[in-house]
Amino acid sequence: MIDQLKNLLGTRLTSVWVNDESAKEFSPYRHGVRFCEAVHLSFNHPIKLISENVTCAGARRSLGFYRNDKDLAQFISGNNAIPVEFIEGALEEIPKLSQIDSVILGMDRVTNR
Repeated sequence: MIDQLKNLLGTRLTSVWVNDESAKEFSPYRHGVRFCEAVHLSFNHPIKLISENVTCAGARRSLGFYRNDKDLAQFISGNNAIPVEFIEGALEEIPKLSQIDSVILGMDRVTNR
């Protein structure tokens, strides 16, 4: 299956581990980072994300680190001049995870890198 994904998407793939026991071995990334930046960084070394180091409001919400959709809708509306009611409706349609403590990107189970 991995080979099929590489054929379809290219060879730059990263793993995603959620609440894995190995997560305890990694220190969280020290600086604030957007999720897309964390994916890019993970191509070179593993990166551990927790609530305190993810700065992107949308990623924080999707990962379950941020739960106030009304505040998020106000924030998005204020930055993009999109009616808040439209954003609230869209957020109702977008799933969000729950019970996430950490996400490690770029960890290889075999080499533990």
